[in-house]
Amino acid sequence: MVHLRFLFPILASIFILAGCDGANRPVDGNPVSDSSGGGGAGTDKPLEITWPGGSVTIGDEGVEVKTPNVDVKTKPGVGTDVKAPGVNVSTSAGESVKVKTPTVDFEGRIEK
Repeated sequence: MVHLRFLFPILASIFILAGCDGANRPVDGNPVSDSSGGGGAGTDKPLEITWPGGSVTIGDEGVEVKTPNVDVKTKPGVGTDVKAPGVNVSTSAGESVKVKTPTVDFEGRIEK
């Protein structure tokens, strides 16, 4: 019969190796946050994607890209393509968004 004192370290090792530490974060570690608190249709708050050294904000005011070397803001409903060292952000006229950085790889659709 297996004693609990031997079973606990085995279970703890499985949870640690599997990444089940109880934290509420994406599996791949991308620091993508929906600042609306739940997203979904009908929210007026923008989607904010952040990473070390930069951020992209997508909302009714347009798209804003900020890094140490880039500070771009576009009007709503206009396609945007921002390429800088380590940053690639593109949006089609209010429909899709792609953000690619060394730590973020995000692709989504904007729905009104």
